[in-house]
Amino acid sequence: MRGHTHGQSLKLEIQELIKRWKADLEKTYSVPATTYIETLLEASDFEPAIERWTPGLLDEVRGIADGAGIDFQTMYAFQLVDETWVMSDDLGLAKCTAIAARRRGDSPALVAQTLDIPTFYHGYQTVLRIEGSADEPGALIFTIPGVVAANGLNDRSVAVCVNAVTQLAYSAKGLPVAFTIRGILRQKTYHDAVRFLKEIQPAAPQNYVIGGPMEAVSFERSASRMVEFIPFEGAEFTYHTNHPIANDDLNPKFIEGLKKRGMTLEAYKALCPRFKFLGETFKDNAAALDLAVLKRVFADRDSGINNARTYGCTIMVLGDPPELHIAPGRPDQEPFVVLGFERRTGAPALSQRSESSKTQIQFGVCDWTIEKSGDPTALEMAARLGLEGVQVSLNPKGESLALLDRDLQQAYLAAIKKTGAEIASFCIGELNNVPLKNDPHAERWVAEGIEIASGMKVGIILVPFFGKGDLKDDPAGTEAVIAALKRLAPKAEKAGVILALESWLSAEDNLKIMAAVGSPAIAVYYDVGNSQEAGFDIGREIRLLGGRIAQFHAKDYTDLFGQGSLDFKPVRAAMKETGYSGWLVLEEVKLPLGLEKSILQDLKYLKRLFLSAEIL
Repeated sequence: MRGHTHGQSLKLEIQELIKRWKADLEKTYSVPATTYIETLLEASDFEPAIERWTPGLLDEVRGIADGAGIDFQTMYAFQLVDETWVMSDDLGLAKCTAIAARRRGDSPALVAQTLDIPTFYHGYQTVLRIEGSADEPGALIFTIPGVVAANGLNDRSVAVCVNAVTQLAYSAKGLPVAFTIRGILRQKTYHDAVRFLKEIQPAAPQNYVIGGPMEAVSFERSASRMVEFIPFEGAEFTYHTNHPIANDDLNPKFIEGLKKRGMTLEAYKALCPRFKFLGETFKDNAAALDLAVLKRVFADRDSGINNARTYGCTIMVLGDPPELHIAPGRPDQEPFVVLGFERRTGAPALSQRSESSKTQIQFGVCDWTIEKSGDPTALEMAARLGLEGVQVSLNPKGESLALLDRDLQQAYLAAIKKTGAEIASFCIGELNNVPLKNDPHAERWVAEGIEIASGMKVGIILVPFFGKGDLKDDPAGTEAVIAALKRLAPKAEKAGVILALESWLSAEDNLKIMAAVGSPAIAVYYDVGNSQEAGFDIGREIRLLGGRIAQFHAKDYTDLFGQGSLDFKPVRAAMKETGYSGWLVLEEVKLPLGLEKSILQDLKYLKRLFLSAEIL
């Protein structure tokens, strides 16, 4: 179930990344991707180790594959990021940088890293929230869509980051890195996590930084040895980059390569500027090392720590409760977002948020934004742009709505089946010119819209109040709308359809209308751009309306998202706090790059921001 949810929630992202990954394989190894995958799997036998040490995770991968519409062998091979590098003789220095500190005084233990991976993965940063159970702690896992883990922490303040040290010996029958990370995060104590890493036989060699409430230690783990790296005697912190320092269980191919180059191991180690920078920055226990210091160090570009391959920066604060601070991209460019766990009353361990507090966002677009109002081909265009759905216009045709026509309905249903995109909601935009407050045509169209939505299994109709339909400072018009909604609400309730009101009104005024109608079928369609334009406090409004918001519009009146006047971070925070799960529909005003490029840019920004929140 967990894997299927992962695969289905990120289906389009996973499919795109699989395509990019295969293209990279073909470019790098000059063979068809299918041939490379077959060769990789024939040369390894990881599945027995996975079944032994992390039971159930292969089934999770099968669920991801099924949910994303990818064959299992491809999805399984997609997990083997580090194994691909080491088995393909990628024995270089350039990957990740890790820093960690044990608890010092009132400062909690810290485990942190920049995750540096090929740029074709970038733009899809994702955090999985694993719900805790009696057998397994809850966890926050930073990863690539479709991959079971890249690093993470659990609700017992056990954390793990990894750095590739491909120069060490590997095992073609060991436990792959992604599965080892998940195995560590299943442990309930720091000591159990260290014991797990010691007892397994790993596949690709790594430096594992493992932290707990009091500890943070760096272990160079090869196929047959596990050696702790300590920067200096008595060090209260540790750090690592991508070459072995304490472990001499070396890959024979690496030794052979050094001999061919006439280079000693010590000379090789001296090549890494990142490691040298860390040694100079943290040369003794007097060095400051806290959350602010880590953010400054990871933002440094001159050292190479922050580079073009930086997929994200994670800082795990192992307090009570623990927190994940994450910058989804280069940490000098992307703001840190904080994710965490709730404290469990009366117990030292920490619980996950309740099921209702999870925020799952789907991204859609208004059909009028992409200039396809009432046109089924809007679904094709949306899918091509990486969107999951469309808000479809219910346009009048004569006295009635055009979509009453069965042939047009079938055209939409065929487009849904062909593209995989969905109808996020309907909108009767003509109500801005033919107001519900004073024109009988409007009430008939809403009734027809309910009939259409019920038949096509669409749960929300946006009912707008702008232009001639504006209700601001119009108490008589508001009373007329309340009366009309009271007549329409029973029909909507019976059909299972929500009438979502969008207007210039405040949250308080909307709540008064909903209270006056007294029906669960009446809700609010919340447009963040309109609310900012009206001068409202968006975060406060979302929290005040809570579960009465049926759906959201994303809009910025001044520029592309993230570059204009609207800060989407408080929007996401308020959504998470109120437990909103559903559609965020782009209704764009500014398209400075042209229609498609602007949408792609805005969608990339929203995904980077909103998908750094949990999906499981």
